[in-house]
Amino acid sequence: MAGDWIKTRVWLCRDPKVIRMADFLAEQRGFMHWLTDPVQQSCKETAYEHVTRNVTVALCVTGLVVTWGTARERGNREGDDLVLDCCELEEVSAIADIPCFGAAMAHVGWASQRDDDCVVFPKFFKDHESPEDRHKRQNAERQAAFRDRNKSTLRDAKVTDARNVTVTHREEKRRTTTPLPPSGAFLRFWEAWPRSTRKASRGKCWQVWKRGGFEAQAEQIVAHVEAMKISLDWRKDGGAFIPAPLAYLNQRRWEGADTTGVQPSTGPALYRREGVM
Repeated sequence: MAGDWIKTRVWLCRDPKVIRMADFLAEQRGFMHWLTDPVQQSCKETAYEHVTRNVTVALCVTGLVVTWGTARERGNREGDDLVLDCCELEEVSAIADIPCFGAAMAHVGWASQRDDDCVVFPKFFKDHESPEDRHKRQNAERQAAFRDRNKSTLRDAKVTDARNVTVTHREEKRRTTTPLPPSGAFLRFWEAWPRSTRKASRGKCWQVWKRGGFEAQAEQIVAHVEAMKISLDWRKDGGAFIPAPLAYLNQRRWEGADTTGVQPSTGPALYRREGVM
């Protein structure tokens, strides 16, 4: 059952707070009488006159496990705190069955008395959460931080122009990197090119076209493309040997080409990627 589970750390007996609790108890007269009564001994200043610190530490660990388990079963959760109603520090000592134990827990900050007759165990659920709960909490915190970073990035990326039109840097980049070519000659070349190898290189092809000054050769370029489209070289293997338009322009493949000797394909069109039969 979930309510029966309590985290017991194997190193709890080495926790500095547990050791401080043991030292605090060892100096409490009520604890000294309780510890030495079975053997009818008395302590002058501390319980360590008759037992070692390890004995008192072991008693503290036992008392903590019993107290925490009872409080988790009977208490209420308020945030990360565990609140035990109708309880005072003396009742905590009775739960642990160790005199002055509640005061010892308060001494190290593991318990506090509230005015409404309640004892609070601060940050109990954060300090005693199961590995599964801790994993879920850490994941939720990481996701919340990720969402906050994304919101901040989107907020910083937005800009407002003089006409109060909100645009983003991504939209500006798309407009500048893919210009609409005003040249009718280039558009004729682009429309003549087999669709299967166009992909998304129109903007780069337009830049090469402008730099190369291909306007004067537009008729020759388009004629060469039209001739090669029906050639066996470009139609074989489903158009696998059609060059990319960007490579075609960069290498100026139409220059010195003699299309009169181009061998046309006699079979059906093989531009399967264009959907043409």
